[in-house]
Amino acid sequence: MNQNTLKLARVLVGFSQLELAEKLGINQATLSRYEQGKLNISSEIKTKLIQVLAEHGLGQEDIYLLGDLKR
Repeated sequence: MNQNTLKLARVLVGFSQLELAEKLGINQATLSRYEQGKLNISSEIKTKLIQVLAEHGLGQEDIYLLGDLKR
């Protein structure tokens, strides 16, 4: 998942950066750096992110398609 896909997925499920960061157990500044591409998303956070997004109606296939849209 790249930074563009992360931001788009976050917006589609209706989370602010702060809301999603809290659900992931990170601070808002870290999430902002992920979205800006200044920090690589760890596999642990990717796993949590997929779980959180799935709980809010966005599955792995949807995330994959969002990535394709941004290319």
